[in-house]
Amino acid sequence: MSNRSFRNPHLYAKLVEFVDVDERATNFNKAVWDPMDVRGEWFADELAVHQKTRSEQQEGAPTKRAKIDFAAAAAPSSSSSSSAPLPAKPTGANPYLQRPGKGRFGGGWQQGVRGKSQWG
Repeated sequence: MSNRSFRNPHLYAKLVEFVDVDERATNFNKAVWDPMDVRGEWFADELAVHQKTRSEQQEGAPTKRAKIDFAAAAAPSSSSSSSAPLPAKPTGANPYLQRPGKGRFGGGWQQGVRGKSQWG
C-alpha cells in the first residue's frame, strides 16, 4: 500500500479491465437475484417521466377545499349567570416552571429565570 502507484484513482478501473471482472456479478442464484434482469422503469429517466406525469395529474385534479372561510368569534353574553369562568390549567406538567428547591434535582426554573441547583 505504500507503493505510489496504488494512489492512482483510476487503478480500480484499470484492474477490472485487466482481469476482465464482471462488476455486477453476484453470489446469489439467478432465481433469487439476476443483476442482468433490470426493467426499464427502474432507471432514473423513466422515474422522472413517471413523476412528472403524476404531478401534472394531481395539479389538474380538483381539490376538496380551495378556500377556508374564518368567522369572528362571538362575544360571550353577560346575561347568563350560570356560566362561571373556567380555572386556569395547572402548569405542574412542566418541571421547569416549578419553584426552586421543588424540582426533580432540588433546583429548577422559575418563570424562565434559572434557579440555583445543588450543583451550582
